[in-house]
Amino acid sequence: MLGIRCILLVFFERIQPMTLYLLPLPPIGVAAYVFAFSLLKKYGESSPPTLHQLVLETCLATLVSGGAFLLFVSAILALVSLFR
Repeated sequence: MLGIRCILLVFFERIQPMTLYLLPLPPIGVAAYVFAFSLLKKYGESSPPTLHQLVLETCLATLVSGGAFLLFVSAILALVSLFR
């Protein structure tokens, strides 16, 4: 983790315009951790029986999560612009 911080400090001027997009990464990492262990629990402490099933489960979770993110961001932006 210290190495990443050093890299960010060295390249801060180049990275600064993209920090808006980097902020969601830690919560996404936690969500991925929770999803992975929930998936293992669903399949009895082992991975899904086939690679196709694993890809399907992951894509479905990604689509649902992305859709929820889109709805939340849209609702927040609409509320902020409404009450501004």
